[in-house]
Amino acid sequence: MKRKYALIFFVLSLLLTVVCMGAYREDRAVIKLVDGNVSVVFCDHHIAPTDTLVASEIHARKINEPYRVKIGVVSDMVACGHGYRTALLYCFPTLKDAVDAFMKKAYVEAVDAQISFRPDEKEIFEITSEQPGHKVNEAKLYRDIFYGLRSGREIVVTAQRLTIFPTVRAEMLKEETHLRASYCTDYSSSSPSRKHNINLALSKINGTVLEKSEQFSFNSTVGRRTESNGFLPAKIIVGGKYEEGYGGGVCQASTTLYNAVLLSGLSVTAAQRHSLKVAYELPSFDAMVNGSYSDLRFVNDSTGKIYIRACGDGKQVRVEIYGKRLAYEIKRRSVVVAEGELPGYEEIEDAECKYFSEQDAVGSRLIVSYPKASLKSEGYLDYYKNGVLYKSVLLRTDRYAETVGVIAIKTE
Repeated sequence: MKRKYALIFFVLSLLLTVVCMGAYREDRAVIKLVDGNVSVVFCDHHIAPTDTLVASEIHARKINEPYRVKIGVVSDMVACGHGYRTALLYCFPTLKDAVDAFMKKAYVEAVDAQISFRPDEKEIFEITSEQPGHKVNEAKLYRDIFYGLRSGREIVVTAQRLTIFPTVRAEMLKEETHLRASYCTDYSSSSPSRKHNINLALSKINGTVLEKSEQFSFNSTVGRRTESNGFLPAKIIVGGKYEEGYGGGVCQASTTLYNAVLLSGLSVTAAQRHSLKVAYELPSFDAMVNGSYSDLRFVNDSTGKIYIRACGDGKQVRVEIYGKRLAYEIKRRSVVVAEGELPGYEEIEDAECKYFSEQDAVGSRLIVSYPKASLKSEGYLDYYKNGVLYKSVLLRTDRYAETVGVIAIKTE
């Protein structure tokens, strides 16, 4: 008899469960979230408990109750001051996954403006415009879901977009493309090997882009002046005299860059004079470099990026510095404080016709280089606003050794 009653009770319970589940299926929330071509459909469903604690939680929060019961609980929670999201997820916990998936699909990232530096092109800067992005207004989405469910269990909610503005705009990049300074030196009378070395050094500098606070090193950028790196023998200054050495002429590239940097208002952190005064630059404005102890370094202490264009056309060495516009103008001033007596000439024999032709008579004489007196000089930077000088700064004080002139004599 007990088995009979137990069987009857089981069958009745099963029938009641089926009826309740059928009623639940007929009374569940269906929410379609839409943003343009993006859509996600949420269908409320029965959640099976995994243990007694979960079952208790499901029962307390009415999670498996019909739609009308659940929306009533949500409405009471909102009336008591709970947020729409908190109230909805209390009774519809799986709604969060659908909303998160929808927001991820509807999210469009903003695209920053981009700048391309092409120093060898006619238009050296190319700027692509920024593109705004957008995201779903999550707070309003939950609010609209709540009010929609209060009207019916099957609803369509169109999301409100929030614009995501790009961090970098084209107009910001354009501000960094002003010519802050340019500087030229003459190398038209240089030997082909010296011109080659200068042009090679310039090609390695050309196109350099410095971020804010980034430091530039000439030696690191140009590399060692060796035959394997493409440099040729030419005149260099060693121990106060001119000698043949690989990379001769590179100092003219560093000097031209140095002066462009000074005129652009950037801070030079390392620069050294030559032992002898060079012909292509004023005293106290040269910058000697070598691969061991002497480097030209400067830092981008401006408020934006710095772009460097460097080139040579066989006649002039030219360096241009681009960045944000300077609020003032800088001019250089070289002052010779003291000058020694002019030295004489040194005579050298030329039996290999280095300076003469085969037709020149034995005993012919030719001035190879003229003597230069020793001197002491000062370099100043003068700052102007609206054409009016408002500040002068002593940049450096230098001493240059004398240079003996050279006369070649043709011998047999």
